[in-house]
Amino acid sequence: MIRRPGSASNSGTLVSVKVSLCHFLHRLLLLIGLVSAGGVLAHPVSAAEKQDSAMPKVLRVGFSSDIFTDVDTRDAQVAMELWSRELARGAGINQASVTILHTSEELAVSVRKGSLDIITMPALQFVKLRDTLSLVPAFVASNHVGRSREQLLIVSRASGLRKFADLRGKTIDLLPEKRYEPAYIWLEVLLKREPKERTVNYFYRIDKAPSASQAIMRVFFGKVDAAIVPRGSFETAKTLNPQLGRQLLVIAESESIIGDISCIPASISIKLRHAMENAAAHLHENAMGRQMTALFQIDRVIPYQASYLDGLVSLLEEQANLKTKPAKRK
Repeated sequence: MIRRPGSASNSGTLVSVKVSLCHFLHRLLLLIGLVSAGGVLAHPVSAAEKQDSAMPKVLRVGFSSDIFTDVDTRDAQVAMELWSRELARGAGINQASVTILHTSEELAVSVRKGSLDIITMPALQFVKLRDTLSLVPAFVASNHVGRSREQLLIVSRASGLRKFADLRGKTIDLLPEKRYEPAYIWLEVLLKREPKERTVNYFYRIDKAPSASQAIMRVFFGKVDAAIVPRGSFETAKTLNPQLGRQLLVIAESESIIGDISCIPASISIKLRHAMENAAAHLHENAMGRQMTALFQIDRVIPYQASYLDGLVSLLEEQANLKTKPAKRK
């Protein structure tokens, strides 16, 4: 049984703010990839409009609130409206509107009504909705796929902990659940692989760390026995402080779990979709794209590939299988 996490130390607030801003601007980069450098988005009102890919009068952008868990929703709304208007003007569109969707039901209704042109959401939310909505996954950020998206279970080398079973009765840090839900699913899978009698009250305590950097440092300083963090965050921390690489140890790792996905309605024309792909491919070559990637360490936008979902789908399948199988006994 996993007890819900409490709150860890609030130290490192400035670091958390910087991380939150980087996450927030990553969504802006996805938006730029869809509307800049020749990426014209059309709202398919009629068959004629689909054929000539006419410019919409208003670019309608939707964002799941689940991608703004580390940013105040009101701040996100204001910032996204300002950026969307600027980007719309650059693409020759007179106006832009932004809708932040607070539930999956709200998102689904908006898509079915045809009231959105672009929708960005966490990959887990997309997987849960893809069988019921006519959406085409279009773009991801390159640092939201690949090895950097693996989840790592880290401990101190000096602790003597070397495998998951060693963590019974220990303390562990997790990142905020709403933003890092796949990490919680992975932990659930690790627990279910253990004999049934060993999973009840498995950990002495589970805490919530506001950021990966704080979780890593809490393990480093011995304030907690273990933590689950993305590989990308761990590798960055080791680069900044090589001592972390010498004193911390990875004892388990997940498959790569994709981050956010930007989707477009399936009704948008192939011609228009190709125009967006071309815009995204060259985003990092224009001045705005270079400034954002350099200042906020955001990678370029790349076309979505079906294989990017493999790790997440595999994790969900194992979770489902373990729920239906009898638990192992000693």
